[in-house]
Amino acid sequence: MAPVEPITEICKGKDMNETTRMSISRRFALSLPLVPVMQGLPVAWAQQAAPSQTLWGFTRARKLKPGISGANYEKFIMTTMKQFQELRKAEGRMASWSTSRLVFPQYEQADHHYISTVFTTKVPDIELDTAVEDATLKKMGSNWEKFSSTLNEMSTGVWARVASRLESVGTPAAGTVFRVDYLKIAPGRMNDYLRIEREIYKPIREMQVARGPMTYWALSRVLFPGGENREYDCYTVQAGKDMQALMGGLAMDEALFRKAHPNLSYTQTIASGQETRKLVRNAVYHLLERV
Repeated sequence: MAPVEPITEICKGKDMNETTRMSISRRFALSLPLVPVMQGLPVAWAQQAAPSQTLWGFTRARKLKPGISGANYEKFIMTTMKQFQELRKAEGRMASWSTSRLVFPQYEQADHHYISTVFTTKVPDIELDTAVEDATLKKMGSNWEKFSSTLNEMSTGVWARVASRLESVGTPAAGTVFRVDYLKIAPGRMNDYLRIEREIYKPIREMQVARGPMTYWALSRVLFPGGENREYDCYTVQAGKDMQALMGGLAMDEALFRKAHPNLSYTQTIASGQETRKLVRNAVYHLLERV
């Protein structure tokens, strides 16, 4: 039996045997990673972007219980939860925290209503140490039992995810709208996919953030849950100030591509991009708060 890779090695971009590809619309092709023919691509062809600090993101999704309004839930999140997370950050236990409301999909298609993500500079503790959390909550006149009971009376946890944020451009800001594209990587193409995101795509995203209306872009690789039957392996985040920016202002245009990579074929890059990944689905969120 082959040895199991350490989790730190997985983050460096080693291949995992996971599935296949599908055709997507040109609109999404223009806003998803652009991949030229990878074999033998000289590094000099790509305008190099400075590497980002790798962060670990622990995301939890929650669904409102029947009869609970979003307004009441958000009041708790924007006051008690925010204060709690600010204290955790001051204690040096995390790099940042954010909470967002799901905008789309809606109704029966939505398996959750809100997500929150804690970013850390080291592997996150998946099992909560309630004694540590209780000590922090006592600083604000509460305790773990009261805090968790209030949260669980209003909502139910539905799923959790641990991912490594490998690259980012810009800073996410409260009030912005962002789209998450969930991607399944073709077998044996993980290294190709990650390389082209960093060397081809990131420099273009830097220009888009600088000129607007894009305000933030990020690339993450999923670590947990794992397994070859996992729904998606990576995801990208693209943010703008509003839905108009999200729908019309984040797509790639040929002029911008040629400015960043004059030695690459725009048409061929778009076409060959389908070979490394497929779009599984996407979702749109409103970023409510970040500390």
